[in-house]
Amino acid sequence: ILYGLASVLSTHFGVDYGHMMLNVRDIGPLAAGLFFHPVSGIIAGLIGGIERYIAGTYWGVGSYTRIACGLSTCLAGFLAAFSSIFIFKRKKPAPDFAFFMGAVMEVFHMYVVLITHRDDMKMAYYVVKTCSAPMIFFTALGLGGISVWLQVLTREWKNPLEPHSPDEDHVADRFQH
Repeated sequence: ILYGLASVLSTHFGVDYGHMMLNVRDIGPLAAGLFFHPVSGIIAGLIGGIERYIAGTYWGVGSYTRIACGLSTCLAGFLAAFSSIFIFKRKKPAPDFAFFMGAVMEVFHMYVVLITHRDDMKMAYYVVKTCSAPMIFFTALGLGGISVWLQVLTREWKNPLEPHSPDEDHVADRFQH
């Protein structure tokens, strides 16, 4: 529920950019499903997605993309659950994989905007062109950052710039040098 509320807050406190609201709404469901429990990702996605649709319909918050954004946020929770179970085998993804998952979800999000506005492709293209780069980058960066933060909290983080002692090298690494 907490990550669903984070998704809702992202809807209402995005950055106004070219008469469009840039946000990182999909981080909530992705983080909940990838780092905690698959069901929590689905719940967070449904909370964020349904609220996004309601906000677009009744309060005029990004009404042009309400269907695409609501659907994409719901699907982010399902994608996180699927990935957690079948790809990552219930283990937390490394920061680079988390970064990649965030970027892939936002690319899909932009594709859904194009699909749901086939009748007005010129405006849909303008929206995607304006929003895609910052939303893809910051969603990916946010999810990767959460992964690093969780590794630091659980003391699993190993600084890649710090030299390793010979005792820490794996046997396969010794033979490959």
